[in-house]
Amino acid sequence: MHSAPSDTRKGMVELRAGYLFAKATDLLGVSNNDLRPLANCFVLWGRRANDNLYRPINPLNWLEVRDAQSSEIIDKSDNVSWFDVRFIPPICAPNVHEFVGGLEFHVAFWRVILSDPEVGAAYNAALIAVPCLGRFVRLLHLFGPDEMLRISESAFLIKRCSRHLHDACADVEKKEISLGRYPDLVGGRTRQLLSLLTAGRILADGFYRSDTSQRIVIDRTLWARAEYAIDLRKGDFVNVETGETEWRSIVLRAPKFEIEADAIARPVPKTSASPPPTKPEFIARWLQEKYPERPPMQVDQLLQEFERDTSRSVSKSSLERAMPLAWPRI
Repeated sequence: MHSAPSDTRKGMVELRAGYLFAKATDLLGVSNNDLRPLANCFVLWGRRANDNLYRPINPLNWLEVRDAQSSEIIDKSDNVSWFDVRFIPPICAPNVHEFVGGLEFHVAFWRVILSDPEVGAAYNAALIAVPCLGRFVRLLHLFGPDEMLRISESAFLIKRCSRHLHDACADVEKKEISLGRYPDLVGGRTRQLLSLLTAGRILADGFYRSDTSQRIVIDRTLWARAEYAIDLRKGDFVNVETGETEWRSIVLRAPKFEIEADAIARPVPKTSASPPPTKPEFIARWLQEKYPERPPMQVDQLLQEFERDTSRSVSKSSLERAMPLAWPRI
């Protein structure tokens, strides 16, 4: 996604996800003082006065813009000001589970992928130049001539989406066309959703084969198995080798951690085990699995989460060396 401006103040993690208020309004083309459309599309994170900790902001509260350029918002419910507010697409937010928990897979795909504010802006721009694009999007023919998302192609979703939509639209238009950033964003967001499912940051359950007597939790490793495909229209898990639908009516669930009013993503403590080596490569893997996109957190806060999750003490410098490995600059 588009990188937000760097925050270089001491003790702060550079925010690579989200927009300041003025940029978010430009993206959606809305009034510079209207928060409602932004709160409907983005997840809001900000910090309070004299506090460097970024927290989620409840979009249902009575919010007003105090300073558009500095992205300052006031919550009239309790007269609290929020500073450096970031507007983050849900799929990139640390609390993404709050927005997909309880949704069927195909509904979640529309909500956090195709209705993503960045994806939507890119779609509108592409549709003006290539009207037939809407047909393929409505049919969910995004990665091939059908509505199937093949797990075996997950590492190449950006290229796959770009190539298919370009070729399909060019064939209809009978001329060379450009879809801008739209295919890259759809492919990237879809890959991100699969990464969240594989890492267990989003859970899922469904009915296994013909048994509809109870919902069963889906092993997260299945989201990386090459023999499976996802029917984007129905949200079913299909075995491409046998053609059999193995999981039906898939619903996404939130894992057992919660975002509290004064804390960020506090996981349930894991059972004790022999701590793994704390080389930067290991720390980077932990960071990638827990946060595919760099979260708006202090280095000290990430350090506390790592030590709580792994029962292993590491130095701040070790974590800082691992961060570029986990989230390389693009």
